[in-house]
Amino acid sequence: MSPPVEPTALNAMETNAISLRNQQESPLLRLPSELRNMIYAYTFGNTTIRITREKRHSCCHGHPSQNPGGIAWKGNRIFGITQVCRELRSEIGLMPFEMAIFYNTSCFYWPEFLNGLSVDQVGAITHIQIPQSFAVWLPQVRFPRRHNYGFDKLCGLKDILLEDDEQFPWGDMNLNDIFACYRAVEGCLKHRTVKMIFRKCKGGDIVAQHTIEQDRRLISTEV
Repeated sequence: MSPPVEPTALNAMETNAISLRNQQESPLLRLPSELRNMIYAYTFGNTTIRITREKRHSCCHGHPSQNPGGIAWKGNRIFGITQVCRELRSEIGLMPFEMAIFYNTSCFYWPEFLNGLSVDQVGAITHIQIPQSFAVWLPQVRFPRRHNYGFDKLCGLKDILLEDDEQFPWGDMNLNDIFACYRAVEGCLKHRTVKMIFRKCKGGDIVAQHTIEQDRRLISTEV
């Protein structure tokens, strides 16, 4: 059996030739930029990525998650488009992190996930989702080391969705539970406005929004 071929780096002339060929022959790159942006928005904006660890097939990168609610982080096919060519990688940039919802299924996997990203990628995350079973550990009275879970690093965060969780054994959350979870997060959101949406709580969906600079708190029913 012949020895494996070692990869070699391309020189500038070769990479420029590949880029020119892609721009001339790629059906996607030949589309107007407005249409490409619509495709990217449709692809990433309708995606919930579950941050979880597969117990099986852990070595198979790209293996889809068996959880029905989204795509496991190890199942990275949604980011495969950024690996097609450097033109797409440059053009797409941080769009997946800005548009997708990152569902933090566990307080143990979330820090590991953030540590594997660049500072720019972490800062570009806009929407996160956490289950009730995760949220109950956030209040300071129950878990004082909540700052270790990286909410302070999410400088671009706009929305936190607290989702109903089948593993949550205490039933629907009431307003006291909501305020406890909200106070646990607000200390890490200095000088920012972040909307928290509490799904399937008693009385319907609840939206909580807080601006620390103005010390204003708003609780209202989601329309």
